[in-house]
Amino acid sequence: PGAVDDQHQAVAPPGSDRGDEAGKHHPGSLVGGQDLARAGARLAVLAHPGRYKVAGERGMRQLLAGFRDAGGDAIEVLSSSHSPAQAVRFATLARVHGFSVSAGSDFHGPGEGSLDLGDLPPLPAGVEPVWARW
Repeated sequence: PGAVDDQHQAVAPPGSDRGDEAGKHHPGSLVGGQDLARAGARLAVLAHPGRYKVAGERGMRQLLAGFRDAGGDAIEVLSSSHSPAQAVRFATLARVHGFSVSAGSDFHGPGEGSLDLGDLPPLPAGVEPVWARW
């Protein structure tokens, strides 16, 4: 009990068959997480928004507006799962919605992703890094 065969099964949404849904990201509820972050004087950051299954540009704007309205502080613009074009897109959306930005290689081990530990390009111009708030 509690064991999985691989990392994709571990991230599958509860109730899925842990097959078709494995590795897909769903935004779920944004309400509540920010309260937990605030209780510990932390910032709420939406990780790798490019991996969430939303209905096009309108769906992404709704996701980000909901995150902002629920108290979100920043979104991840650089990630091993984002293309360079997505990084520019998310930087633009961060500016539009008033978010700071974060970056992460999402490193889990050698050969596990497209980037090595710390192997990230610079942030796009015109955004505020979330670490500037510390």
